[in-house]
Amino acid sequence: MTKTLVLPIKKKWFDMISSGEKKEEYREIKPYYQTRFDKPLTHVKFTNGYGNSVPSVTVELLGISKGVPKPEWSEGTIEQGSLVFVLSLGKIVASPPDDFSPLVSELTPGDFIE
Repeated sequence: MTKTLVLPIKKKWFDMISSGEKKEEYREIKPYYQTRFDKPLTHVKFTNGYGNSVPSVTVELLGISKGVPKPEWSEGTIEQGSLVFVLSLGKIVASPPDDFSPLVSELTPGDFIE
């Protein structure tokens, strides 16, 4: 059974993940993310923004650890050298066209899809 977490990201990072260039995503270590990452997850659905018709890409989640972000994949978003959650990303499993957004209107960031 798949367990997918929905996370919004900025266009720069969305494009890099969609192209397969960026293999890690970072989140600050906060209780909000800790509770979400404590659940067994298999995939992450990244959305480029919020709303009913935003681009999305679903990627295999290989694991979650704590570490220091790579500067080229976190520039300007996280203080360099700080400890963060590191989401290790695998292959892209779904990349719908920009006008395809089933259920997005019913989801909020941090929701899970089974």
